[in-house]
Formats: sequence, structure tokens, C-alpha cells
Amino acid sequence: MNWRAVGAHLLFYSFCAFLFVAGLAGTLVEPVTRVPAPASVISLSSLTVNPTSVNGGIPSIGTVVLSSAAPVGGAQVVLSSNNPAAGVPSDVTVPAGSNSANFTVSTAPVSAPTVATISGSYGGGTQSAPLDGTPPASQNTATGQLGIKAFDGIIDGSPGDPTKEWASSGQLAGAWIQVTGPRPVIISKVILNDRPNLQDNVLSGTLSFSDASNVPVSPLPNDGSGLLVTFPPKTITWIRFTVTSAVGSNIGLAEFQVFAPPLALSSLTLSPTSVLAGYPPTGVATLNNPAPPGGADVVLSSSNPLVASVTQSVKVFGGNTSASFGVSTPLLTAPTRATISGSYGGVTQSATLDITPPVAPGDLGPCATSANVTVSSQNIATGQQGIKAFDGIIDGSPGDPTKEWATLGQLAGAWIQLTGSRPGTISKVILNDRPNLQDNVLSGALSFSDGSIVPAGPLPNDGTGLLVTFPPKTVTWVRFTVTSAVGSNIGLAEFQVFATSTAVSPRVAVVTFTQTQQFQADFASKIVWSVDGIAGGNSAVGTISPTGLYTPPSSAGAHTVQAGNADQPSQVATARLYVTDYPGLFTQHNDNARTGQNLQETVLTPDNVNSTQFGKLSTLPVDGNVYAQPLYVENVLIPERGYHNIVFVATEHDSVYAFDADNPGPVPLWRTTFIDPAAGITTVSPIDVNADNIYPEIGITSTPVFDPANRTLYVASKTKENGNYFHRLHALDITTGAEKYGGPVVIQGSVLGTGDGSSGGEVAFDALKHLNRPGLLLLNGVVYIAFGSHDDNDPYHGWVFAYDGSTLQQIAVFNATPNGSRAGIWQGGSGIASDALGNVYVATGNGTFDANVGGLDYGDSVLKLKIQNGTLTVLDYFTPADQDSLNAADLDFGSGGPLVLPDQPGPYPHLLTIAGKKGTLYLLNRDNLGRFNAGGDSQVVQFVSGAFTGGGDAGVFGSATYWNSQVYCQAGKDLMKDFPLVGGLFSTPPIVGTDWFQFGRDPASVSANGSAGAILWVLQTDNFVWGGPVALHAYDATNLSRILYTSQQAGSRDVAGPAVKFSVPTVANGKVFVGTQNALIVYGLLP
Repeated sequence: MNWRAVGAHLLFYSFCAFLFVAGLAGTLVEPVTRVPAPASVISLSSLTVNPTSVNGGIPSIGTVVLSSAAPVGGAQVVLSSNNPAAGVPSDVTVPAGSNSANFTVSTAPVSAPTVATISGSYGGGTQSAPLDGTPPASQNTATGQLGIKAFDGIIDGSPGDPTKEWASSGQLAGAWIQVTGPRPVIISKVILNDRPNLQDNVLSGTLSFSDASNVPVSPLPNDGSGLLVTFPPKTITWIRFTVTSAVGSNIGLAEFQVFAPPLALSSLTLSPTSVLAGYPPTGVATLNNPAPPGGADVVLSSSNPLVASVTQSVKVFGGNTSASFGVSTPLLTAPTRATISGSYGGVTQSATLDITPPVAPGDLGPCATSANVTVSSQNIATGQQGIKAFDGIIDGSPGDPTKEWATLGQLAGAWIQLTGSRPGTISKVILNDRPNLQDNVLSGALSFSDGSIVPAGPLPNDGTGLLVTFPPKTVTWVRFTVTSAVGSNIGLAEFQVFATSTAVSPRVAVVTFTQTQQFQADFASKIVWSVDGIAGGNSAVGTISPTGLYTPPSSAGAHTVQAGNADQPSQVATARLYVTDYPGLFTQHNDNARTGQNLQETVLTPDNVNSTQFGKLSTLPVDGNVYAQPLYVENVLIPERGYHNIVFVATEHDSVYAFDADNPGPVPLWRTTFIDPAAGITTVSPIDVNADNIYPEIGITSTPVFDPANRTLYVASKTKENGNYFHRLHALDITTGAEKYGGPVVIQGSVLGTGDGSSGGEVAFDALKHLNRPGLLLLNGVVYIAFGSHDDNDPYHGWVFAYDGSTLQQIAVFNATPNGSRAGIWQGGSGIASDALGNVYVATGNGTFDANVGGLDYGDSVLKLKIQNGTLTVLDYFTPADQDSLNAADLDFGSGGPLVLPDQPGPYPHLLTIAGKKGTLYLLNRDNLGRFNAGGDSQVVQFVSGAFTGGGDAGVFGSATYWNSQVYCQAGKDLMKDFPLVGGLFSTPPIVGTDWFQFGRDPASVSANGSAGAILWVLQTDNFVWGGPVALHAYDATNLSRILYTSQQAGSRDVAGPAVKFSVPTVANGKVFVGTQNALIVYGLLP
């Protein structure tokens, strides 16, 4: 269920169960591995449910929170419910390093108000929360007077158009209507429009909200004008209107309008708030509600643009509430503070940023965030602690006393010490006395961990500070002790410790053959540069100029760049540089076989992918959900801007972005859009297709495909144009985003048949009913596009279209059920597959099947297709023996996608593997797929029953992943599994990982340097349902129990944006790109 913005007000919409009883489906699966609570203080601290009141049949989301982070292996919180009307899993796993997890509470229809208590236990702690279940309201389905019609933006009804209003079935007092959104919004008023007929009239009612508040409602005018109800702004997830008194026979509403307060900037944050100069923090501007369709431009400014600069504005794209922006911080020599501000809707919000000079290689410095501060005494009550002498701010009483260190009545003998976590080389300090005129340090001494002492004093009392220099010392701590003073409470405004720099920036760099890299070293003397120990480098390792400009060689490899101090030969610093030659990821899951493997990853290895060296580098805001896998192309020459490695992102807002993959910023190299709202061309609403499996809009869902031969990006879009619906194929110039070959072209066609929706012996493609989810295929210059449905809304079929990539002329059309129904091709988003012989492979979902008796319908089948004489012809197929029961139980065989395996030893070298919702893993012979055998599936090479958890939300979605004779796949409510191929057969039982995913609908990617250094990357999108963040996981591909990294390990540093289901990470040249609901997240080696 979803919120959407319409015109000047906020309008809710929903599609199914909040107005009527929905049946329950699916089974509860208990994780294979249980980790007992450690004998420590970790326990369950809270359990909540949201919403706390639901219509029976509608789920609620539960959240468990531990008292601290879960141990290695995670923590299983045992769950229970005291009422069968509310079902919960037997337990929920809190991932290692995290302290919370969500779970689903499924509810059954109830005939009277019911209360269930949901409980959880872990580590000796038990917590509970009540959940109210309410009986359903009613709606007149037969006449089309559905609850959703009260949110269609049209104020009408009987005696006008009754299909534009909600009417109950014989209800008066007690009738209600509720809308629930996936995330909180702020509202301040509603307008209730009664049914316009004169017989039915609401005399009184109550508005109730998810924050437990209520607002009474007076009689509704019966003339259609509507009743305005205002209240203080509320942050809610649902709102309900209940009729308490009425006359007539079938009470209802013509319209239920929900309004937001004026859109304004609610917050501006920076992360981190204290940085070393040269390291940009990320800012986030957040509105109080989703931005309008055209977006909202937040004006940005900096109080000190010379040290912290921002762009003039950042756009919060339509439907989003926030946008990220970067802050540039050039190198400087003294601590500085800047205020970053944003303005929108008449409201300005600000955040402060502290910037300090870089300190290396130790962590002793002016703003020593990772060092330890100890003092002889400190005034905690007034906020004058020792750590304030290292906050980068020179201030104190009579200014801001919370920015200085003050002792408790000490003079001579007072001391303050800074201890680093590792040695650092320092050569000077600046001591700033407290600025008040009463307390003054007359003399003191600096002592160091190497046993040396340097006298210091007296300190100026005017705030200028005393500079104390000394020969470079490599130490782990430095202490300043007061030996003589006047006043009553001696202390310091600031204790600045400066390193003798031995650092090269950047510390880690990745380049391709056409790129150069500028290095810098903060030495005061002449710098001598070398590569792999060779002064100035050479053609084999790359060259570096006297100014630190590195030019790569013509071969891939890893190199060490060193900067030396000509005046102090012992003072050197190094950086690691990688030269890569991976041309890019041009299609969904890496190749046309859909293996998901990148065998040219020389940067990321199991040794450096960890939370210390690897993490989030940037957040690139986009204007919609990113279902398509990001594509990567190396060495693209952008007109007047030089060569760039580009990552391409397609969104459900019908936009395509080209971002610089190496120096990503919020402004793309180019962006193109396929909509024009002013001309009536928009994305498609879930209301239009009567399905909410993609929300809040439908635009580009499938992964595009790139042709390196003609440098063209092919994209399939869906639009609504003045009441009509279109799918189009676009051919874009990757240097500008401009259309090529006279495109785009409308995707349309028909086949002979008498199937569902046919007319006159033909079945025509219906653009409204169909969804292009599978990734596009480019094979021998032909672009293939496949279609399924929006949430099984009939009539629909499985379609495949073929277009000439150089002319965009249609070559062939295929329908999987020309004389039947359904059999959509969706494959969990995995791409159409092909083999080296030019055969095309797709999998179909539930639908009619009669191919075994000479028919043309192929429901729940794998099809082998090829263009012959202008026709896409079925050369072979496989259909499971239990196809009829799969179809009846909605267990699509085609929820998974085909994976074409590399040639294998044994009697069947040409193999294909696939699994669907039931969880059976099949190994098929591509030379003879096996067709249909009613007596069982013994004709196939191999099948593994129960390979994965199956049924309902479990089962396999998308294709498996291949690397080095290993096949990896993870189903919903299951663990990652590795099925080794031995002699052309799967070895069972499989190798099993440790992380259990509730959703498990996201194919993995593998990065490796050939057969070495393999990493299995997978996205955990369990939080998709409630808008929570996606989690990136990295495993040793040779040992699934070895977790290398998760984005949850480093606190909030690496947290990504809201999850999108069926997501696949892209790994290329040392970066990992992750699509979310509002941004592209870039991970890599930390600078």
C-alpha cells in the first residue's frame, strides 16, 4: 500500500486488502542454524509492531531490538503469539553486528475485534506488544463501488457515476475505510465528501490515526461540497474514518482527500560532522513530505565556501523525501568550521562541519577523533571536559565554555594527555590558553612516550596560541603538564598536535589505461616519486612526474607509488594503485549465459574486503526506484569532457543516468528522461494496472543492454500518454544520451490465436497489461525483449519481441500461449539467456500448457527459441511433470531464470540449470531439454527435490550464479547454497552458508581474478516491504561460512538506501554499485 502526491495535496491509495478480507498463504520456515544467546549482557530490549491495529487478513511488521549488537553468527530471537488469529515465524535472526531485525505478523480474518500479544525472547529478556485485529469493512464489488474509488481523485458517485465512489454493502454506523502507507508522512487536514445521492448521509464519524489520536467529525454535507477537518500536523503511517451515525442504506464516500502541510525542508544533516581536509562528507536534505512530480530544488549555501563548498542546489526528486549532496573540503593547514545550510518552502536548516588538517600515519592531531584523552581533572558539570581541547575549535569562557578544557581548582600540576591507537610522527604543537583573563599558564612541559621532554610557556592569554616546535618524534602519546599558573581553574582552549606528514593522497587509487592519477604528499621539502621502487617509474609499471601525476602502463596490475622526502630520506609514504582492464558489465548478470561472474576483478580480494578497508564511498541521488542492474562501461569519450568510466542507472521514473564511476558526484555526466508531464506523458501508476507489486510508479523495470560494437545502450520503457499506454525500445548514444536510429520505436505486435483477450482470431499485445521485467538480450545484433504481467491481472501472455539493433525494425514476435492464457515471462528480473550457438532461452510462469498434445501453449516451461524465416520458433522445451499442480498453486516455474552453464565433462556437456518457486533444482541437457513426461522428470539430466525452501514468498527468484564449477543460489526463507558440479552433475548435499534471508529474491554476483580471489556478493532486501535499507553482503566464494563484509558492520557509515526487490549488485574495477529506491550507492576501498 502506498502514498502518492497529486496536485497540491497528498492523496493515499491502496489496492487490496485493507477494505476486505484477504486469505493467508505461505508457510513458516525455521532457520537451519540456531545460535544460542551468549552468556553476556546481550538481551532483547524491545519488541514493537507497526501498525498496532490491522484489518484481519492484513499483515503487520514486527521489530525486535537487542540491548547491543548481535554476536558472530547472529542472534535468533524466539517469537510467539497467544492468539491463532496472529501468526509469527518461530524466530527471527538479528544479523551479526546489528541490534535489530524485522519480521512479518500474518493475521487471519476476524468477525469481532480481537487482541493478540506478540512476544519475543532472547538472552533472558522477554518483550511483548499487543496487536489489534478488526473485522472488515465492506464494499459493493458487484457495482464497482470499491474502497479504492474514494482515493481516485474524482469527486463523483450515484446518481452520477457510481464507479467513482465507495459504497458499503448495507452498512451504516460502524462502516469504516482505512489507508496505510509503507512509510510515515505528515498530514494536517482531510476533506470528506459524502456520497452525492440524497438518501445516504454520514451524520457523524471519527478520524483515527496510527499515533493513537482521534479527531471527531461532524455531519458531512450531502451536496458534494465536502467537509474540511483540520488538526495539528501528525506524522502517521495510517488513517481511518469510522462512521458513528448515519441514515440511508449503504453508507460510503465519494472521496477521502488527505492533505499535507506546506512542503518545506525539515532537516539538513552531514555525515560525518568532522572530517580531515580533502575528505568530503555527505549531506542529506530532508523534506517534511514527498516532493511533487517535478521535484523540489533545495537551495544550498556554505558560511565558508573557501574551505567547504557545495553546489547551488540539490534536487529532491518527485516522490522522494530526501536527497544527498557532497561537500568539497580542499586541503588546509589549520582547523576550521563551516556551516552548511539548505532552504526550501521558506524554511532554512543548517549543520556545522569541523575540518582539520590531515594527520598521518598515526592519529595524533588537532581533531583526534580516534585517540584517547586523559586529564588530571575536568569540569564535567559545565561541559569543560578534556576532549574539548581536541575539538578543532579555539573558544571558551567568556565565549562558549563548552569548547574548552577546565580543571577543577587545579593550577600547577594539572595535565592533559593524548594517546593514539598507533604511533604517529609529530613535530610541533600549538597550545591555546583559556581565553578568560583570570586563568593563565605561565610555564609547562611537553612530555612524550619516547621519554623526551620539551619546555613550553608562558601561554598568550589573547587566544593566539603558543607554537612549540621540535625535531620529528615518533610517539604514541604526548602530555602537557602545567608547572606554573595563576587563576583558579587552569586549562586549555585547544591542544593542537601536528604530524610530520608521511602520507600520500589518495591512499588507494584505481585507473584504467586511458586515465591518469594525481598523487599528493604533504612534505615541506622536495618530493621524490617512484613506482615499485623505480624512480619516476617506467613503461612497464607506469610513470610518475615530479609533481606526482601517474600515467598507467598498457597492462593491468597492482603497483606501489612512493613519495620520499629528499631532505629526510627516512621520511617516506606509499599508496596502492591498481591498473585494471575490465571492459565492463554490458548486460544483466554479466553475460548472455547469465552467470553473474566478473573474472577480471584485480582490485577487490578476500584480503581487502573488510569493514576496515572497504566501505561506502558515495550516494548518488536518482529520481525513482532502481530495479534494473547498473551497467558499467570503461573508457567512454564524453564530448569536451574526456574519457570516463561510466555507470548507467535506469529508474522507474523513466530516466537513464550516466555517472562518472570513479569520481562520482550528485551531478551525472548526462541524464535523459522519457516522460514529459506538461505534454501528458508520464510514468504509469499502480492504479492504472491494478497492482502494487511495483510502486509508486512504473517506468523502466528491466536491465538495459549495451552494444560495445556500435556504442549504443538499448532501454525498454513504459509510459502513459494522454490516457494511452506504450512500451518503447530506445537506442541511446552512450556519450550524450541522445536517441539513435530514428528511435524510439513502439513495441507492439500480434499473433494468430484464440487465447485470452483475442479478437477475430488474433491475440494482440496489450501495453497496459504487460510488464517487461527480464533483462534485455543482445545477440548477433538483435535485441530481445520479454514480457509478463502486472500481478496476474488477466488477460495476459508471455511475449518475446526481436528487433534489429541497427535499424530498430521488428524481426519477430512470439507468444507463449496463443490459444490459452498467462505463461508470463518474468524470471525474477533475470535476463533472457542464450548460448554460443545462438539459441535463446526463457522460462514461463503459471499458465495454459498443451504442447505435449500438439498445442502451442507453454505454461511453466523452459523454452529454447531461435529465429527461423522471420519467426521465433520453439526448438525444444522442458515442462515439469507437476506443471498442473504448480499452476494451480501459483508456484511459477518461471520465477527463476535459466542459467546456461559452461561446457561440462561427462556425457552431457551442454547444460542449463533453473529452479522456481517450488524449490526443485533442475539440470537440463540443452541438446535435448526433455519436453514433458507425465510420469515424472526422469528424462532430465538431474533434479534435486527440496533443494531450496519452496512455496509462497519462499522459492527461487531469478537465475543462479556460476563460478569455477560452483552454482550458487539462495531462496526466500533459506540460506545461500553452493552446488558443486562434479562430472557434469550436482554434488549433494550442497555447501550451505550461515545467513538466512527472509526475502531471498536477489541473484548473487561473483568477482574474481580468474580462478583466484573469488568473492560472492549478494544483497539482502528483507527490508523492502517496509522501506528499510538494503544490506550488502560479501562472502568468500570458496567458503560460504566466511563472511568478509556486510554493510551493517561499520555502524551507520556504510548503510545504504531503501531496498528494492530482485536487486543485483554490479562489481567492476574495484567498485560495487547498488541500486536502491532513491539512489545509487557506491562501495569500494576506503581512501
